[in-house]
Amino acid sequence: MWGQLPDQSHKVVVAKEVLQDFVAQDFGEAEPALRAYGHRRKGDCRDSELVIPFGPSEAVAGQVRDFMKTLNPLGKTPITYSLRQAPADFGDREGAIILITDGLETCDEDPCSLMREWREKDVKVDVHVVGFGLMEKEKATLQCISDAAGTPYRDAESALELAQRPAEIQQATVTETAGEPGEPPENRSVFEIEAGDEREITLRNKE
Repeated sequence: MWGQLPDQSHKVVVAKEVLQDFVAQDFGEAEPALRAYGHRRKGDCRDSELVIPFGPSEAVAGQVRDFMKTLNPLGKTPITYSLRQAPADFGDREGAIILITDGLETCDEDPCSLMREWREKDVKVDVHVVGFGLMEKEKATLQCISDAAGTPYRDAESALELAQRPAEIQQATVTETAGEPGEPPENRSVFEIEAGDEREITLRNKE
């Protein structure tokens, strides 16, 4: 996340701004939470924690802004380990994960295998991958996660594109879960992971 985009902007700065803007929107009845990984210890493939508990989106947005002021990339990119925490975070709710990463898994685990395992077990959590400022070979590797999860892979090469991707995915999940014509769409859960400075946003329906 310390790398730069073609316009010389730093990816970590762009990602923080995009994340804050994303959680500032109105999520209706969905309640977000923040899980961070790789933010406390170097070289720790189990450095992942739920730093902001579930709550109203307005309250969580403020807490995310405060957390972003102190968040710095420190550790590994334990994508698979953090994804493994998702079912417990969601409980018995269905949902969707938005995985935004500027790099690949660095903890000798296979997120593609995990996604195939989830599909076999019919885990009710979809995973959407957004690659941020990646090399072509890295994009191909991340495509494997999307293919295994059964979702389209999305790429972002600029701040504008990165800002668009979560909104596109959110709209897609709302459309997929819409009820009969004339009925409001069901709120879906969204669980977002940032690699590098490592953060996740989880949105889940209220009880």
